[in-house]
Amino acid sequence: MAKKSPPRKGRRRASRSVVVGAIGLLVAVPTIGYSMYLDTPAGLAGSAQRLMADAAVSMSASVPANPYNTLASQLSAEQAQLDQREATLNAQESAINEQSAPAEDWTFASLALSILLLILVALNFYFDMRRRRPRQDPLAQKFLVDLR
Repeated sequence: MAKKSPPRKGRRRASRSVVVGAIGLLVAVPTIGYSMYLDTPAGLAGSAQRLMADAAVSMSASVPANPYNTLASQLSAEQAQLDQREATLNAQESAINEQSAPAEDWTFASLALSILLLILVALNFYFDMRRRRPRQDPLAQKFLVDLR
């Protein structure tokens, strides 16, 4: 059997990576907390967007003109023009829809009147058939008045 080594007396030394990680954590947590205290997350997101926009401007300024990036600018200008046309058409369409709103009321009234006329014609046919059918009751035959 193997001999067990006696327990060490004194403090154990932490490895170097544990010490570096602990120092990094001690620096990172207060720094992040302080930055969140200074600005809200929405403000931080806005700052990040501004930084990205500024980076995009500086990048586009440093690229010399070539057929590809001029084509992209032409396409974006054309897209802006198409968006403007679409907005104009949407405005015209909404104006037409506002003008045609009373026509929808007439459509509903016309439908209701047509249904009423259909019911009246059906009732007329029903009463005509009922009047022309021979009566089974002799008393009803005696007092029947023909209005022809």
